[in-house]
Amino acid sequence: MCAREGEVEIFDWFSGSHSFFQARGQQNYKGQTIEHVVCIEGKTDIVEEIRPKLDTKDYYGNLPLHYTIINDDSEMVKRYFTNTRAYFELRNFKYETIFHTAAKHNSLQSLKELLGSTVWIEELLKRDFKGDTPLHAAAKAGSLEVMQFYLESCTEPFLDLQNNFGLTPKQALDEKIVLLGERLNEAEINDEGDEKLRAKIDRLVEVRELMSNHSNFLTAMSWDERFDESLHCYLDRAMDPNLDLFMSISSDPSSRHVVYSSPSKAVSSKI
Repeated sequence: MCAREGEVEIFDWFSGSHSFFQARGQQNYKGQTIEHVVCIEGKTDIVEEIRPKLDTKDYYGNLPLHYTIINDDSEMVKRYFTNTRAYFELRNFKYETIFHTAAKHNSLQSLKELLGSTVWIEELLKRDFKGDTPLHAAAKAGSLEVMQFYLESCTEPFLDLQNNFGLTPKQALDEKIVLLGERLNEAEINDEGDEKLRAKIDRLVEVRELMSNHSNFLTAMSWDERFDESLHCYLDRAMDPNLDLFMSISSDPSSRHVVYSSPSKAVSSKI
């Protein structure tokens, strides 16, 4: 309750005893620890008083960071989540990464705060339990800002990735627009529901237009501006042939691709 209400002084009064540390390890009826509660409620003052135990999942499979990103709480990210790479492997019960979560909730500010200048491109290749990549998730959620951020951070071949149903992000988006349009035409919903559904379809159409017209993909110049590790070193460190196929970047700033080559390998600009 102290964490939920943000009562720092009372929280401090409890701290230090044996019972306090026992309670710190317990979960409530939703499987949530104090860290979950703090992140759900956005109580950043309490964060300074607790030692993070960030790898405990609640009964929904969510970690505290998932809730912070759902709320797009960039201040919580800044004060609590500093070990960036450690969070890349976190998955919830739907096998979603934090990049899927950010995509579904259009949480651009917390995502930017979390990532900084860390290289994270390979995370766009990861899939949830339906085979959706973060690009699929952003498209189907109508998350315009996060989609633009992802598109500017990857090369064009990422848009050819298919989920378990054989759909690329744009195809999955088109399918959802059709389904929602049918629901709007057929379902008996009230005026408020009708307005919300139309607004959702409008957002999806905006994302589709962005994906169809986007040309500002990652280039050699934008890579150096955004990340603290060179492309050459990153690919050598990753040692992932899948990344070699997708990361084809041209040195021409106006180009859609990046061309990476080393004495030991040469990567085609096509998959």
